[in-house]
Amino acid sequence: MFRKQSPLKNSRLVKRKRRIFYIKILIIIVLVGLALWGITALSRANFMVISAIEVEGNVALDSAEVITEVQKHISGNYLYLFPRTNKFFYPKNKINDSLKESFIRLDALEMSVSGNKLKITISERVPAFTWCVGAPQETRDQECYFLDE
Repeated sequence: MFRKQSPLKNSRLVKRKRRIFYIKILIIIVLVGLALWGITALSRANFMVISAIEVEGNVALDSAEVITEVQKHISGNYLYLFPRTNKFFYPKNKINDSLKESFIRLDALEMSVSGNKLKITISERVPAFTWCVGAPQETRDQECYFLDE
């Protein structure tokens, strides 16, 4: 009634199934690698990368200093694969925080990407009052500061 399989046939079947399993794993690894390579290549394409930075609305702040500060944050890669200059992956919050920390005169800023250009629109604080430390008679040695509203 019950036929016993030969150990030789059973061994061949196990080896075959194991080989098929390894081939499937290899195919999955190759497909994931190709997908990752494709996404990386696409993120580095010229139409996806920020190539210029434009600063608008600044009066007292130097545009070159702002651009230098922004370039510090968009240089390099994420995980050695994806460039930080990519339109969709650039560190918007880090740039915003860094600029507000570096330039005290900055009141608000807005960033947008159009084409391959990162456009930064700045509004600076407008001095409304002057505040000086020291007695009013000592005008030479006073430290004075501008105050906004």
